[in-house]
Amino acid sequence: SLRQRQQTRHQQLSSADWDDSGSLFKYEQHDALELAVSCLEEAAKHTPCDGRLYNNLGIALERLLERYNTANNNNSNNNNNNDDDNGSTPHDNSAMMMTVELNERIRTAYETSTAIHSACQRVGCDVA
Repeated sequence: SLRQRQQTRHQQLSSADWDDSGSLFKYEQHDALELAVSCLEEAAKHTPCDGRLYNNLGIALERLLERYNTANNNNSNNNNNNDDDNGSTPHDNSAMMMTVELNERIRTAYETSTAIHSACQRVGCDVA
């Protein structure tokens, strides 16, 4: 939004503003998903003990991975129709690396969220 762009130019956004920006993943547009992930990662830098934020990051990363896999499968099907070579291509290798990287980031986000929520529960904090 205009308000957030102005705040970014003149001052640091609060972590709540970054988290609110991250809710853009609901629109399920690839660019919006990338923006959501960036916002949530920035928010995590400022509030590293917010388990809900890491959970939202995991959700956004999962949706980004779904989008990536769908696009990659469509490209792969198009290439298979045009090519009889069954060998691995550089694109296949980079797609596999991207999938592995996203899966690792998803796992890390959910593990961090779970660890924070577990620690809060042990000491009697309400994080809801």
